Amino acid sequence: MKSRTLSFNLKTSFLILIITIGGLKLSAQTGNTCADPLPFCTGTNYNFPAGVNSGTAQPGPDYGCLGSEPNPVWYYMQVEDPGLIQIYMVGTNNGTTPTNDIDFICYGPFASLANVCTGQLTAGNTVDCSYSAAPTETVDIPNAQTGNFYLLLITNFSNQPCNIIFSQSNAGAPGAGSTDCGILSEADNNGPICEGDTLILTGSEQTGGTYTYNWYLLPDYSTPVGSTSEVVIFPTVTSQSGTYAFVVNDVSNGDADTSFTDVIIYGRPDAGFLPLVICHEDPVNFLNTTTLSDNLGSTQDSWFWSFGHNDNVGNPATSTEENPTHTFPEPGNYQVGFWVESNFGCRDSITQEFKVIDKPKPNFSYEMLCFQEVLFTNLSQQGDYPFQSVNWNFGDGSGTFTGPDSLVSYSYDSPSSYMVSLTITDTAGCVSDTLMQVDVTETPGFSDLPNVLTPNGDNTNDDFTFLPIHDECYNYSFAVFNRWGAKVFETESSTKGFEGISGLGSKLTDGVYFWVLSADGIGPNGEKKILKKGSITLAGTK
Repeated sequence: MKSRTLSFNLKTSFLILIITIGGLKLSAQTGNTCADPLPFCTGTNYNFPAGVNSGTAQPGPDYGCLGSEPNPVWYYMQVEDPGLIQIYMVGTNNGTTPTNDIDFICYGPFASLANVCTGQLTAGNTVDCSYSAAPTETVDIPNAQTGNFYLLLITNFSNQPCNIIFSQSNAGAPGAGSTDCGILSEADNNGPICEGDTLILTGSEQTGGTYTYNWYLLPDYSTPVGSTSEVVIFPTVTSQSGTYAFVVNDVSNGDADTSFTDVIIYGRPDAGFLPLVICHEDPVNFLNTTTLSDNLGSTQDSWFWSFGHNDNVGNPATSTEENPTHTFPEPGNYQVGFWVESNFGCRDSITQEFKVIDKPKPNFSYEMLCFQEVLFTNLSQQGDYPFQSVNWNFGDGSGTFTGPDSLVSYSYDSPSSYMVSLTITDTAGCVSDTLMQVDVTETPGFSDLPNVLTPNGDNTNDDFTFLPIHDECYNYSFAVFNRWGAKVFETESSTKGFEGISGLGSKLTDGVYFWVLSADGIGPNGEKKILKKGSITLAGTK
């Protein structure tokens, strides 16, 4: 709890020195010390951010009721009309609602400001003081006389971010005094603006004398941001938002005045998006990566996308979604534009080259070999990037193969129709596949050998010939013997059939003959050591 030695009232983050100026030059005041007080003018409402962790008042003065003097600001005033001057002050972090503890001490009257800071800020020169815990204070300067100066020190006891708002509360009332407002400054700006725009601070130009002008971004009164009545700042950043003080000094007589203007600089979106590459025919899930940050409540409010091509009716392909999904019609490079606007109308845009990759084009053919073995030929074509992996699935639930081979063989367990897929992934990660039905047939054996041959030219049972597939799938020998065991015919090819003619070219007589078939299937699945015997009757030979 704060101790109280005097029951005055005033509480803020400043020290205000109200002084009758006469011999003290107040050029480029900062308000941070007694020697650099800011001017106070009747009829002006002062509103500025209080200092936080900005030090304490300088040693030397008698601070009367103040138990501490954190975050000081000094103001001065010179009395023009005699009478009671009352100054009402509020410490607030919520508009005008009192929230923050501020304190004050007021000194005077002084005939001039010369040397008042060294030895004249005493208990005997204390006009009013308050160290209360309240967020509002009222300074009473009774019987102020024309020409006198007063100093007012305001402190931000709360040491929390807030604004201090104060003005003469009894201005214009009967018996009220007023301050000398020989200089009446006005401050304005071209805001609100967006980050990166040009900020123009406009102060009133004085005439009829020599004046100095200084602009300060509060609470820093130590370093001016400009020293002309109009200041142009470009480019701008959001940290330049805040209350600006415009301080005007009359070099000839020391008169001064301060006015304030609030600058709002909204954050500008920094537009961005991903991804920048996609595979053809794949839908793109665009992700808005825009950043936007300020302390003024800026948010992204609207978006516009241009995808760099026309839609199917000839209009530009666009979207107003934040994160749209889009499919590009053809492979190639597209200029994708993206615009973002905040809820305060601040905009940014970006155009990036977007690549749609031509994917691999899988294709294959197949050829039946022997004993359910199939030879697959990879006919696939490369897209924009080389193949990284080639994967076969032979459709029987177990058969797969991975490899770049152009020829791949696979043996099925049984004849059937199988759905075979070929999937290709390129080095960019694009995947394509194709599916084809493969009809696997059984290799014929030697089960249907004839037992009667009538080579009479009527095209019925005239001869016996093996199939070409027997030549491809077997090494075989078919021999015919007469009843005495003599070999009369032999063949190992489908091009040479048995027509009732001996191996020497003579016609065989009608009768019963005997045959022997021996065969070996070709390949790992072929049946081995086949041996069959039987008889064949020749009848009706010409």
